[in-house]
Amino acid sequence: LRIVADDGERAITHYEVLQNMKDMSLVKVILETGRTHQIRVHLAQIGYPIVGDGKYGFGGDVMCLTAYYMGFNFPKKSALEYLNTQSFEIVPTWW
Repeated sequence: LRIVADDGERAITHYEVLQNMKDMSLVKVILETGRTHQIRVHLAQIGYPIVGDGKYGFGGDVMCLTAYYMGFNFPKKSALEYLNTQSFEIVPTWW
């Protein structure tokens, strides 16, 4: 998805549906940009609102949005470039 807001901010989200269930789906999301609420807004726009997201999805007290893997791709000579060799993986407990 490539969405440009009225203020001209670019937001790019890549997604893949991994598993469909009765009333929900497991979706893999890769962010190319990092805008506020980007995943929540984009998934709601394509008809995959996040379970428990009272603002963009549908009610509940617990939002079912979990990062299970994080990797980094900072530009060379960035103060955060050292993180490019790091990654983190978490197994969601709610799934």
